[in-house]
Amino acid sequence: MRARWTLLLIAAALMIPTPTAAESPVGCDVAPRTVREVALLTQRNGTPAPTATPDPHPSPTLADTPTPTPDIPRTPLPTPQDGPSGPGVLDEITLPEGPPASPEEIAAMSAVMTSFAACTNAGEVLRMMALVSDAYVAGSFAGAALTEEQVTTFIGTPHEIALDEQRTFAGLRDARDLGNGYWGALVDMAAVGGPVPGKIRTDYVFFTVEGGAWKIAAYTAGLPAEQFAPEVYQAE
Repeated sequence: MRARWTLLLIAAALMIPTPTAAESPVGCDVAPRTVREVALLTQRNGTPAPTATPDPHPSPTLADTPTPTPDIPRTPLPTPQDGPSGPGVLDEITLPEGPPASPEEIAAMSAVMTSFAACTNAGEVLRMMALVSDAYVAGSFAGAALTEEQVTTFIGTPHEIALDEQRTFAGLRDARDLGNGYWGALVDMAAVGGPVPGKIRTDYVFFTVEGGAWKIAAYTAGLPAEQFAPEVYQAE
């Protein structure tokens, strides 16, 4: 399994007109971060990014970009390593442990994921960034310290992503209080389009509370289905 810490900023293949930046797409009713705020967060400990002329038609994606691992007192998800099944393969992944999250905590985490999925589908990068922690934003550009112009170029114009790339939040499982201000849970995301609409991809998400609001602290997309998919999918 190849663990990928992602912000899920999408390289869109389909340009579909969407509401203006002042409007909230359906389900993505969260106030966006400002370009200045994002730039300042990346400049905390970042290295200045190259100043070459940017691509006028960028594909805004941070897939495979590492993000900070939460400072929790238990071991987080492991990275791929050589094992009995071959190089880069984990035969079994042990999730972080802790007492079960409360119903109120589960509801808060579910609300974050519902909005995050809607904002991702709408290509609303600044609204997506409002749903993740400051540390996540700061570490999501390969450690680069960006100017406001560079952030603006990266963000581009919000546009709905291709239907076969869209996913909706389908449910949250095994939610745990990990201590030290972090929670973790298996998150099921259902395909909207693609070869098998409704097919579940199971991710693992760390959550935290920042400024009184629940935020995504780190994200591992695509856990092995044979170990983590809902039972109804195990036979597929």
